[in-house]
Amino acid sequence: MRILEARNVAKYHKTFNGKHSPTLEKISFDVKKKEFLCIVGPSGCGKSTLLKILAGLERPSEGEVRLYGEPVLSPHPKISMVFQNFALFPWRTVIQNIEFGLETQGVPKTVRRKIAEELVNLMGLKGYENAYPKDLSGGMRQRVAIARALAVDPDIVLMDEAFSAIDEYTAQILRSEVLELWEDYDKSFILVTHNLAEALEMGDRIIILTRKPAKVKHVYHVNLKRPRRRSQPQFLKCLKELFTILENELEHTIVRHKLKSIYEHHKLDDMESY
Repeated sequence: MRILEARNVAKYHKTFNGKHSPTLEKISFDVKKKEFLCIVGPSGCGKSTLLKILAGLERPSEGEVRLYGEPVLSPHPKISMVFQNFALFPWRTVIQNIEFGLETQGVPKTVRRKIAEELVNLMGLKGYENAYPKDLSGGMRQRVAIARALAVDPDIVLMDEAFSAIDEYTAQILRSEVLELWEDYDKSFILVTHNLAEALEMGDRIIILTRKPAKVKHVYHVNLKRPRRRSQPQFLKCLKELFTILENELEHTIVRHKLKSIYEHHKLDDMESY
């Protein structure tokens, strides 16, 4: 069952001279019920912008996003988001941060407190209910952010580089826990990531974007049994396939381009020295 649709989504930004610079160009895809979808692409191609458009936090310049056939024109109660930098309110405790979305929806205090306490237990935050974000590790902060996203009982959870701001050991534990949540609850997840192995470990499908302005280059269907192990030969084979698809886009990134220019400059210097 298809629940979310992006249709010909484009985004343009005004440059300093008043011209329009395209970030996204005619991006179309669907998200199925209880699907884990990953989005990858070169750094700076507009992945996070696309996610904000799906969340209703930004409006597309062209095209539209639909949830259950209805346009998403603003933040939607059935779509929640987990940010890379946690985005917790420093003046609110753990349980108050988890309650925030419910509070904005007008859920009675006793009800939202009960939901928040259940999520505290679910996310391994017991004993930290009254702690403030500054007193938590990065992994704990992201647990709070995930709990806050789940508190409003969304149908779709968007995750923007959700594991990149924490150490790899903690990130791996959180990936496993998020996959358990996805398997246990009737929700769709969309993860934007720069980590191809992470996308392959978690996703049912992987949407590969081109360099900016981003377009859909390829949709990769992951046919690996779960749980997936990065050391498995088939996993490594799929990882190589993914990198090959993305390689041409990486060749055109700024760093590669600059390095190529530097190397060519030194070759010219060498030629002139003869």
